[in-house]
Amino acid sequence: MVRNYIRKKAPPAYSKNDLKEAVQAVQRGTLTLYRAALLYKIPKATLFTHNGVPGNDYFVRFTKAFHLSQKKPQSVEVARKRSMDPFVMYDYFNILKQHIENIPASQIYNIDETGFCLDPSRIKVVGEKGRAAHRTTSGPGRENITVLLGGNAAGEKLPPLVVFKGKHIME
Repeated sequence: MVRNYIRKKAPPAYSKNDLKEAVQAVQRGTLTLYRAALLYKIPKATLFTHNGVPGNDYFVRFTKAFHLSQKKPQSVEVARKRSMDPFVMYDYFNILKQHIENIPASQIYNIDETGFCLDPSRIKVVGEKGRAAHRTTSGPGRENITVLLGGNAAGEKLPPLVVFKGKHIME
């Protein structure tokens, strides 16, 4: 549908007052949509769209006029959002600097966790042309392997810690 609409036909044969009366009659229930369209000589589609709800074109024009776009938001925890305040960050790094100056580099460690998903649906397969490729899974389709890597400020690396799928889930 054209977004910059230019009217190409003559104005309607009914007045704004007729349209208002017809819409009110339909809303009150004294006339059906079809009867109001015949009585006031207004197209049924025109009466149907006068429900007070803006259409899709309104939204598109609004976003274009104000340079907006739809985005998929990421969920952020409240604590994380508060910690992004610049004043909180500067205070944290000032306190951290005071504490780190008294600790040797060989005792300052950083550890990071990463996960590898072993989901079989992510794997590509090669198969015969014209035939569908199927996969068979047993149980839940996703399995993760977690790896912890670390090192200290002196440059020494820790051996990786690999966490495989557990046999039993403790509650």
